[in-house]
Amino acid sequence: MYLGLAEAELIQGRSRDALETYQRYLGAPERLESGVRSNLSADAASGRDLIQPHASLIESRIPLMTKETVLTYAVLPDGLAIWIYDDRGINASWTKESTDDLKELAQRFRDWHRIRRRSRLRCNAMVAVFTKRLIAPVEARLVPGRSLVMRLKDGLLPYPSSPD
Repeated sequence: MYLGLAEAELIQGRSRDALETYQRYLGAPERLESGVRSNLSADAASGRDLIQPHASLIESRIPLMTKETVLTYAVLPDGLAIWIYDDRGINASWTKESTDDLKELAQRFRDWHRIRRRSRLRCNAMVAVFTKRLIAPVEARLVPGRSLVMRLKDGLLPYPSSPD
């Protein structure tokens, strides 16, 4: 439900709303486990809490983000969403395409990294594909000198999440 709503908001040009919906999707299991989600009231269970106005944690942080730019990636039902945000605002890139090949490439890269093969050519080829698919769509908004924070989920993380 969250991913479909995020995709619909993104297609409608509502980048901020789509990002916040995706952030809620990422935090939904934690809220359910901790009981913070209003004990699953009728409104929450029906999904109506998804569209209630709320204070935006992202919006409150944006003016403070003068030295970093955040890229958030999401595999949505029909494609890849990339949000880029910092003190200049929130922008998004939406690519309607299958992401299966990208997830497969990420898995191959993780496998390659885990067994520590040292083929530079193979590594460079994989990095080139990731750069084309994950950085190029938002490259024009990147600013030299800022820290780049990348948030990936849904099988896109090309490196193991913990050291071997």
